[in-house]
Amino acid sequence: MNNTSAYTRWNLPEGAVARLGKGWISDIVYSTDGELLAVCAGPGIWLYDGKTFAETALLNVHGERPIAAAFAPNGKTIAAAYHRSETARIWNVQTGGIQTEFEVGRRAYSVAYSPNGRTIAVGMESAVMLADTRFGKPFAELKRGKDYSAVALAFSPNSRMLASNGGDGAIHLWDAETGDLLKKIDSESDDVYCLAFSPDGKTLASGEDDETVRLWDVQTGQLKVDMEGPSDSVTSIAYSPDGRYIVSSRYGNQAAHIWNVHTGQLRRQLNGHGHAIGSAVYSPDGRMIVTGGSRYGGTLRVWDAHMFSEKRVIEEHTATVDALAYSPDGKLIASGHWDDAIRLWDVQSRSLQKTLLGHKRDLERAAFSPDGKTLASASYDQTARLWDVQTGRQKAVLKDMTGSLTTSRFPQAERRSPPPALIIPLDYGMSKRGGIKKRSKDMTAPCPAPSICRTDKRSSPRPARASFFGMSLAAPKLRR
Repeated sequence: MNNTSAYTRWNLPEGAVARLGKGWISDIVYSTDGELLAVCAGPGIWLYDGKTFAETALLNVHGERPIAAAFAPNGKTIAAAYHRSETARIWNVQTGGIQTEFEVGRRAYSVAYSPNGRTIAVGMESAVMLADTRFGKPFAELKRGKDYSAVALAFSPNSRMLASNGGDGAIHLWDAETGDLLKKIDSESDDVYCLAFSPDGKTLASGEDDETVRLWDVQTGQLKVDMEGPSDSVTSIAYSPDGRYIVSSRYGNQAAHIWNVHTGQLRRQLNGHGHAIGSAVYSPDGRMIVTGGSRYGGTLRVWDAHMFSEKRVIEEHTATVDALAYSPDGKLIASGHWDDAIRLWDVQSRSLQKTLLGHKRDLERAAFSPDGKTLASASYDQTARLWDVQTGRQKAVLKDMTGSLTTSRFPQAERRSPPPALIIPLDYGMSKRGGIKKRSKDMTAPCPAPSICRTDKRSSPRPARASFFGMSLAAPKLRR
């Protein structure tokens, strides 16, 4: 195995032999000196060299994905918030071990490190916890009602103030040392999803659910600039180091937007992601912008912040996986993702071989033909597709598919070699001549996960499911 895929064996759970891909991205953050880039994705925090973007470490425990992370000012530790285990952890970057762990007792949504390194804030359900990093103990809990969930946090540059969302469209400014509420800013939207102080600490930027980035005067609480962009909620905002620009990403938008903070005008769009962007951040020297896809499209992209050109793409951060299949000889694995793509991985080298593009919606099932030469896939776009595994080209498309897909049996004795398998949906049948005919009965079923469909603003019948007769999705037993 080559060195480029060494990360596939880092910190594996017991019994696992490799990890393919790095998972979808929930947060991106640079160390203050720009030497490290941390990406919250998949099984933990991936650390990259800030200049070469080579993987340097994976910080994980029990394979739990962190929601958000923040570096200490000296870059020696990194704090992370964990949703599932209801904890916040401070990791030692050099050793890769946990330095301090806080059981917050509620789902953690966000985390922030004060610029002086003395305090971390953890956003939770109904409250914000402040903890002293020197003693490893919480010292204050900021509560603002039972329905209050702090998903946005930001410390002022002088570490004296903490800004948080209020869950009711308000922004709360707190004394970071005493926990006292200093000011409440009533925004014009229903909720605020992200916050960032300007480098001089005089302005607070908020990304809100009404498609707008707003700039507020910290001292007076008055609105200074309104920056309304394309549709959908703002998911992340970050100031350039010189304070002249803001880069923002949006839940349902495939581009990052760069704004002039003085005029409120859109300066440039960064296009390249095929799906929604979840995070965007400037490098500490202001020369680069890094954007990361959401669970619907997980690539990490590096941009020149002045020329706005794409410098690098890290493809291993894949979107959520819903489909898996081994090739019959055990040499390939096919994975189907929420970014509409199918990826073929080499089992021996743990490397990505091909990306198959054609589906217009999330992938639901994938399966190889018995001879391994054809891959079948089924998607929420109500199509089933056949792919040539060797070339990656699409061989056939079966449209208007609803219900579950299974395969037909062919009279093998009448043929010298096994034919390509056909995919037949529940509302289709086989004619006597082996062709496909549609049944009159409508087998359409509702979406199996309404919450997911609603979140993605999709309302389609149940996706097609595909499998080849006699093919197991478990690893085949190979002869040694």
